[in-house]
Amino acid sequence: MSGNIADADVARAKSLLKADIAYAMESDGGYLEEIGLQTLLTGGFTSQDEINSVIDSVTAAEMNSVT
Repeated sequence: MSGNIADADVARAKSLLKADIAYAMESDGGYLEEIGLQTLLTGGFTSQDEINSVIDSVTAAEMNSVT
């Protein structure tokens, strides 16, 4: 089974996800909530820049290999 996700779709999804994360961390309350949630679930905190870097590293080929 293989997917057929276009590069443009992956780029749009990345952009939307990064915007969602930025919006969630925009206010002081949202930022503190994100720190608490990440710490509770993973035992640590990942900065927005690090998250964006991971998002940017995802390729259409990788997405297609899991669909």
